[in-house]
Amino acid sequence: MISKQIILPLALSVGGTLSAEFVLVSDDFGGSSADSLNGASADTFNSAVASAGGSATWVAGTEFNADGSVDNGNTKQTAYLGLGSYVNDLKGSEDAIFTLEATMGINGSGSNGDRLTLGFFRSELPSYSIDGTFYTNDRGALTFNLRESNAGSESDVYVGYGVDGGHNVGTYSGIGTYKFTTIVDLSTHNGATDFGSVSFYLDDVLLGSTYDIAYDLDFSYVGFTNDNSGGGQLSNFSLTQVPEPSAYALMAGVLGGCYVMLRRRKA
Repeated sequence: MISKQIILPLALSVGGTLSAEFVLVSDDFGGSSADSLNGASADTFNSAVASAGGSATWVAGTEFNADGSVDNGNTKQTAYLGLGSYVNDLKGSEDAIFTLEATMGINGSGSNGDRLTLGFFRSELPSYSIDGTFYTNDRGALTFNLRESNAGSESDVYVGYGVDGGHNVGTYSGIGTYKFTTIVDLSTHNGATDFGSVSFYLDDVLLGSTYDIAYDLDFSYVGFTNDNSGGGQLSNFSLTQVPEPSAYALMAGVLGGCYVMLRRRKA
């Protein structure tokens, strides 16, 4: 009985630590609508990403605000965080599995083409400054694009770049707010014939299928782009890493060792 009283809390503690350690970036955008997102710091920024050259400071256009709201200036702008070489360096390793997630909603302007996009950016991005979008070209990687269509009566969802140019994966009635989740598996990446795979989820429902990544993509930056007349809202932004199997094996070994020691003491 004593061993159970000790082992269970230890398992919960170690398991919780494993989970918490692999939150790479998160931001709930708890600032003010009167303040710019530019120059603000992400709520969570893992030290390993910082050591790889990443930056916790948002670089953002004037339409992105610290509370996650996006103004309707009708310009193409970007908000991003630097990941340095962290993701790129892990390509081909067993722990190169990442989940990018955010909630996005377009206010709607009654016109076609208003967009908010979530995704990664390649390393050349700073040369484009903060004026530009990445939903139709290779400035971005594995982008998840919410687009107002049919004079504001519908929402289109696209995925791309990096999955053979992109796909329209759904049309939805009205202009709404959705949870966007991108799961990127780079564990099989070999740089020649296999560049990994990606799955896109809308409100936790898989869209289309799991796609093979078509190119050797660059994951130096992560964030959003905006191209709309109606504005929008961002929330619950995070990038997490799935703990590698060896981490769980280590946990099992630690717990097993504790159990053996307790059994010996009891005997």
